[in-house]
Amino acid sequence: MESSRPSRIVFGHTHLPFRRKAGAVELVNPGSVGMPFDGDPRAAYALVHPDGSIERRRVAYDHMASARRVREAFGGADWTETVAKRIELSRMDVD
Repeated sequence: MESSRPSRIVFGHTHLPFRRKAGAVELVNPGSVGMPFDGDPRAAYALVHPDGSIERRRVAYDHMASARRVREAFGGADWTETVAKRIELSRMDVD
């Protein structure tokens, strides 16, 4: 039985965009569209082109309005203020 290993893995959920090697495998995290934690409030995503190249992109949006909407919609929940501040500051460490 022949096994194959990927040369690139694209994944998310860490909220931090990066591109690095782990041995022979390239790891790509495009970032976060709604809650990036790198200090840049713009939505982050990546395109993988047909030639294999990766283009990371950022798009501005009204992140302050998003934070306000979280407070309006979920104001009574314990986690609301933490999430709203993370959206506003684009950082995980908001406390």
